[in-house]
Amino acid sequence: MYSYLVCLLTICQVSNSFSLQIDSSTIHNKTIGISQAKLQVDTSRLRRSYNEQSSSESNDNIILPEVLKWKKNVILENNLQFDPLACGPGLHIFNKNKHLRQSSTYSVFRSCRVTNVGWNNGIHYWTMKIFERGAGGNMFIGIVTEQNNMSAATYVGQTEHGYGFSVSDNNRYHSGNYHMLATSSSIVNGDTMGLLLDLGARTMTIFKNGLIMGTIFGELQEKSSTKYYPAVSFYETQQWVSFIDTTRS
Repeated sequence: MYSYLVCLLTICQVSNSFSLQIDSSTIHNKTIGISQAKLQVDTSRLRRSYNEQSSSESNDNIILPEVLKWKKNVILENNLQFDPLACGPGLHIFNKNKHLRQSSTYSVFRSCRVTNVGWNNGIHYWTMKIFERGAGGNMFIGIVTEQNNMSAATYVGQTEHGYGFSVSDNNRYHSGNYHMLATSSSIVNGDTMGLLLDLGARTMTIFKNGLIMGTIFGELQEKSSTKYYPAVSFYETQQWVSFIDTTRS
């Protein structure tokens, strides 16, 4: 009987020791897993911060398209800034409010417009650089009016309060209706997109890398007193654009 108890006690001690080793190993492995995951997240954030800062510090600019140089009354809009109060959720604004990036994973459109201008007359030209168009290119650039609801999950041109150009298929949109632009030129990362808004002629023309793609709207339908604001819509995570300067020479 005594020998049986000693044997039983020894088995229990070995079992407890083995169990403790397993538990310690499990905890250790889980801790390593969590630490590695955290390191990956932190590394991703650092890489994103570095890329943003590197791109923000570059002095990108583009020369006014040749076909516009004869128009002396074209106003070069080089001080545009995105408005944090006129942006949908999940959009990240940085570098003096000139850069806009989709930081969320929402599978809906989110839009943002500028804060420091609004035009109802004159001829205005501004340029945007596409840092990341996304795999599907589900991005819109264009103009909206003050009545456009920027917190809604809609794209520029989906309602009657906006006119949009689709980066993915070169279609133009207004009130959700679209028409094809007569060009097969695809838009890729690094391209610069110029927009010419002529409120005298009530037209909007789009350029890519200084070359005209076409007049996407031949007659803006709102009243002449309506103010227009440059705007952008994103759908895919990490899509990214910025305003850049335009020079005459």
